[in-house]
Amino acid sequence: MHFDLDSPDAYASTDEDPDRLVPNPAKAKSYQKVVAARKHHADVAAETNAALMAARTPPADTDEVIVASAMHNAVMAPLWEAESALDQAEAAHAGIPARVRLGDLAPSRQVLDTEVKLITHAIRMAAYNAAMTIAWEIRTNTGYKRAADETPALMRQAFNQPGDIGPTVPGFLTIRLDPLPTKRATKAIDELCAHLTSTETRYPGTGLTLKFAIKNNTPTSRALNRQVGSPQTARLRRLVSTGSSTDSFFTVPTRLPPRHSLRMTPVSRSWSQPSAHSSPSAASTRP
Repeated sequence: MHFDLDSPDAYASTDEDPDRLVPNPAKAKSYQKVVAARKHHADVAAETNAALMAARTPPADTDEVIVASAMHNAVMAPLWEAESALDQAEAAHAGIPARVRLGDLAPSRQVLDTEVKLITHAIRMAAYNAAMTIAWEIRTNTGYKRAADETPALMRQAFNQPGDIGPTVPGFLTIRLDPLPTKRATKAIDELCAHLTSTETRYPGTGLTLKFAIKNNTPTSRALNRQVGSPQTARLRRLVSTGSSTDSFFTVPTRLPPRHSLRMTPVSRSWSQPSAHSSPSAASTRP
């Protein structure tokens, strides 16, 4: 999943303080020259020591060797030049200030609005932490066999699924998602819903406990559906509990028969069971 933590969300900007001291880029470049001069001096010193050792070593057929000043100066000349270059590089580096005014380095520089940046970063980090927590719960509390490789894809599918949310059950805020494209993904998310429901987390700012389920025939959804029920069933139960009235269009029995066996009699304007001699067309008539 991509959160674009470094992308700008707003382009509102203000002028940067020109008197603010910032690191001097020239200081870093001069230091690189000092490092290179030191390395060159160390290499030349090693070569000079080897040349002096060879010049002071007598041949195999004699025990004496003569080293003249000219020979010594010729061997030491590269080392002296390296030392001079190193001294110049260090002196130049010391003469460069470590920090300079921003106005001298980059005049008319703009900076993004700090408040907007902090708010958007806080939202993105909260989303990132939530996503990582869900990914960990999928790997540890579900039986999804491909969790090590497909957890981000499964999370994207779950986050993009439509669903229902509402306080249907008293004291609970119920979140019901539609089934996912595959059975194994639906089963994994259903197990995740069961685990999240077991935590009994309360929705912030309310006294409602969060409940999660998938709208299909999974064990979690079946247990939840017994509590939630369908909207039609809830409406019919309310009509029955209040009793019949003259304003009601029809009356409903307390125990509803199967839907395909109901028919409405226009004369009595009430539900009745079909008789054994009723025609199939009349039996299948729906209100």
